[in-house]
Amino acid sequence: MKKITTYCFWILLSITSYGQAGVLSSGGEGLGTGGTISFSVGQVFVGNFNGDYGNVAEGMQQTFVLTLLGGIETNPFELATFPNPTTDVITLKAQQYHGEKLQYQLYDLEGRLIDQQDIVSGETQIDLSQEPSNIYLLRVSDDRSMTTTFKIVKVE
Repeated sequence: MKKITTYCFWILLSITSYGQAGVLSSGGEGLGTGGTISFSVGQVFVGNFNGDYGNVAEGMQQTFVLTLLGGIETNPFELATFPNPTTDVITLKAQQYHGEKLQYQLYDLEGRLIDQQDIVSGETQIDLSQEPSNIYLLRVSDDRSMTTTFKIVKVE
């Protein structure tokens, strides 16, 4: 009897556990000498929810730092991008920004420079509404050659 109860428990648990699930038409992972990148195409349910105590961005592909050049990770600006994936505008937020010279460059996956601007406040809006659905690389650097790169997913 104990064996049947344990067996039923594991079946019930496996039926109700979802993990990361999404409805996608395609996806995969690209591998090259510069690293790897994962992507999804056709993610139906994405959204960004803002509240008094923070933000929640739903979706399978979330922002993460791809590369940190220059050795040990030291990110005094606590950079974040949201919402990701996006349909039009990405917000680049620097938590500890106090007027330091920062700059961003936005590239597509073929290495073409799409946009380049100086960062002049703690929050910078980057307009992707005129760009096609794609994966973009957002590179943020300061005058001391510290560089952080984010993967940005643009969907229609």
